[in-house]
This record gives sequence, structure tokens and C-alpha cells, in this order.
Amino acid sequence: MPDFMDDSFGGMGDYNTLMNLFDETEQEIETLRESGYRIAKYQAEYRMKVALATLELRASNTPVTVISDIVRGDPDIAALKLKWVCAEADNKSSSHLIFLNERKIDVLNDQLKREWYRPSNA
Repeated sequence: MPDFMDDSFGGMGDYNTLMNLFDETEQEIETLRESGYRIAKYQAEYRMKVALATLELRASNTPVTVISDIVRGDPDIAALKLKWVCAEADNKSSSHLIFLNERKIDVLNDQLKREWYRPSNA
């Protein structure tokens, strides 16, 4: 029996575990939403900062071939990129946790059906 299933009397342990999984999943959906907003925010900040830095370097006659490397090597811009990538990692992690909880819920539902379903002709 998987460790997330409870073998308490009368299936109430399974039911309680199921409700806890629903609660965890709801919380993780909120975390997913928040990380999505963070991704959008950091991506916008990063792109604006890259665009401004590129324009400044172009105006100062910096060779076009090195502008991209100079801009992305700027510590402030690199920090924004890091925040963006970390927010994407959080988002992906939340997404996987939600998927995992959905599978656990499916297993528990199947277990409850096996334990409590009685055919009408039996």
C-alpha cells in the first residue's frame, strides 16, 4: 500500500488523506498562479532592461557584434534573468506536484471504490 494511503478503520483514513490531498493541491494551484505572475513580471523587467541597455550601447557606437554579450553580462540584467529562470523552475515544480497529487487522488479514489462499492445484486 502506498505511504500516502492510511489503513484506518472504515476508510475514514483514506477519506481524510483524500481531503488533505485536495487541500495541498489547492494550495499548490495558488503557488502556481503566483509563480506565473512572477515569471511575467521578471520577464518584462528583464526584456525592458535589455532593450534599454542595448539602445544605450548602440548610441555610444559600441560594435553591434558584442552588444548582446555586454548587455547580458551586466550584473543587474543577469540578476533579473536569474529571478526569471527561478520563477520558471518554481512554476514547473508546482505543476509537477499538482500532477502527482492528481495521481494520488486517483489511486485513493480507486481504493475507496474497491472497498465501498457493492453491486446491487450481491
